[in-house]
Amino acid sequence: MLESCGEADLSLEPVGSEAGCEFRMENLERDRPVVLEIVREEHRGHPAAPKLTPERVVACQAAFEENSKVWHRSQPRCEELTLQATARRLPEVVQVPTGSYYVFDAMSQIRYLIIADGDFGPMSSKTANAIIRFQPDRVVAVMDRRFAGQTVDSVLGFGAGIPVVDSVRKGLALGANTVLIGIAPVGGRLPAEWRSWLAEALDAGCNLVSGLHTFLGDDPLLADRAKVAGRQILDLRRPPADLPVASGKVKELDAYVVLTVGTDCNVGKMTAQLELTRELNARRVRTRFVATGQTGIMLEGWGIAVDAVVADFIAGAAERLTLEGAREADVVLVEGQGSINHPGYSGVTLGLLHGACPDGLILCHQTTREYIGDLDEADWLRMPPLSEYIKIYEAVGSLVHPTRVLGICLNTYDLPEAAALRACEAAAQETGLPVTDPVRFDPAPLVNAVIQGRVAKQGRQAATRP
Repeated sequence: MLESCGEADLSLEPVGSEAGCEFRMENLERDRPVVLEIVREEHRGHPAAPKLTPERVVACQAAFEENSKVWHRSQPRCEELTLQATARRLPEVVQVPTGSYYVFDAMSQIRYLIIADGDFGPMSSKTANAIIRFQPDRVVAVMDRRFAGQTVDSVLGFGAGIPVVDSVRKGLALGANTVLIGIAPVGGRLPAEWRSWLAEALDAGCNLVSGLHTFLGDDPLLADRAKVAGRQILDLRRPPADLPVASGKVKELDAYVVLTVGTDCNVGKMTAQLELTRELNARRVRTRFVATGQTGIMLEGWGIAVDAVVADFIAGAAERLTLEGAREADVVLVEGQGSINHPGYSGVTLGLLHGACPDGLILCHQTTREYIGDLDEADWLRMPPLSEYIKIYEAVGSLVHPTRVLGICLNTYDLPEAAALRACEAAAQETGLPVTDPVRFDPAPLVNAVIQGRVAKQGRQAATRP
């Protein structure tokens, strides 16, 4: 727990590793800076299961039916989408110094204007979509001039009542106090036109949150505007500078570690883990989600964007995150990145696979995708069958720590329901594993597989202990 010790300029006061300890941020509810003293450490991720009540989600009463290895939710999951347009002054968002993590205060009154201009859509604005799906009450508007005047659900199929606007000015008028970059363009660079929009937001008193590889805080114009306005720029992809080389420490954990792996980028690896985290905690299994990308950090409040880490330390970052996630948890669900055969991003996939030392894997796949990247110009790289991916991931992962694929998570968002069910049944028949789309249908097959894997690990541990 962190307690206030009076007013001070955080830029002048030692915190985190600079003060000889790991920094944790609690609720910064005032507009003035504070100095924080560590009284005791308290996790701000998913709490122990008996006390966990999913926020902003209203569970629908649903009937379940077993269909081969597929469990089907007969009614769609409902989200409580409450748009709060009343502007509130945002508490200071602090960038945690070298040696720790970025941390959002889960209780702070953040009101996002999400900029996704020109790229807002089901597959092209992953960051925006995840915030809208899991934290809809924090979103006052999305900016994309193509869809101005519509609502988010007309574009994504969820997010009812959230307007799409054509300017920063209109988004600010709805009560936004934070501008969030909602897309992740190739290379993670800031579109040139957006610079003036972000400067406008800073002048209006907004903080900026970005997951781009281009660090907004290094832009002289934006840095100067932030300083004048007393606002914060949070670059979530800026990694810690003290990351270790992985040493296999995760192998010693009692907790059961599960990593999502994929057939490609953007197939649902983060979403799957978030759904499983919620369901496992609901079953009173103490579970924590470990964020390894900028969107996961925004949702969970802490993590490291491993795709911005120097290659030698990717596995070390995964190890550090997994060890942290295992504190006070029985199951650790690590967010996967990329794909083992992706020509651009396989390095990050391998670093996570060997650094997190997962006991189990969940293979994620978008059913209608046949080529890596799903682009015409990339048609030379066809995806192998799911059964081949299973062999590859198990073989490569087990070079460091024994692992196996527990089940298959399908992303069927672009299929009719009947076709989605057939796809799940076909994947189950091909692989002999539990298969579901945990967003569209019941995640129980994958949840059960994780629980069974954890029980089996406990049995092995008991058999080897004196």
